[in-house]
Amino acid sequence: MKTKIALALFTILPIITGIAETKACVGHFFKENWPPHAMFHMFMGLGGLLAAYGLILILAWIPLRKGERWAWFALSFIVLMVHGGQLLSDFVTDGGLRNQQSVVASGPVLLGVIATILFLYAFALALTWSTTEKV
Repeated sequence: MKTKIALALFTILPIITGIAETKACVGHFFKENWPPHAMFHMFMGLGGLLAAYGLILILAWIPLRKGERWAWFALSFIVLMVHGGQLLSDFVTDGGLRNQQSVVASGPVLLGVIATILFLYAFALALTWSTTEKV
């Protein structure tokens, strides 16, 4: 049962965040004051995020489901880099997210959502640790 709950979270979270990130990028794309170079970085970042979310799905459903511990560590690393990086980026940019109204929600709401996503991933990782084996 623990593995099923974790797999559900490892499936739902990247799909929802992928949709939200895509919606935000498309919203920014239609803003007239964005220079082409900024759009390039935005779409490059979106590609990287969607690749990371796809990797989360693959790692969760194939090696982690088989109980391979290396996949647990890989998932932990990806989640920390993507969503931990989002939180860190806000602090490094002195409120580059929390002090703004974004395309999908206000900055403070998005920071709360990111923190909740990190908590849910941590919960899923905790559920799957005992099902993995050292290799």
